[in-house]
Amino acid sequence: MATDLALDPSRSTTVDASKYSGIELTVLHNNTPSLSPESFNVHLRTPDCLRQPSSYRFTFELKQPNTWETIRIPFDKFVGYGAGANEVPLNTSALKRIGIVAIGREISRVSLAVSKVSFY
Repeated sequence: MATDLALDPSRSTTVDASKYSGIELTVLHNNTPSLSPESFNVHLRTPDCLRQPSSYRFTFELKQPNTWETIRIPFDKFVGYGAGANEVPLNTSALKRIGIVAIGREISRVSLAVSKVSFY
């Protein structure tokens, strides 16, 4: 799942999060305990990401199925992948897009709910 961060793209296509330390997510995954932990990537995109697969990424695990968990990800933990992102540090004053991606499992077998995305 992915979404643009700008609330009013007619004014700006980016969001300035430079006054914050990171991203906070409240999430729940719905898999059986035998399949836990479940791994996910958070992808952030900025104007420095020059190609579609380019992004700044962080991997997290959810260990408790059917339990809401709050994940805090400091901006300095994101790693650049792809054209532009791997050459330029993450610029938190120009965030464009956030995505959450399941890792290592067929997409039809992953269930993730997100109740909150915020900066902290």
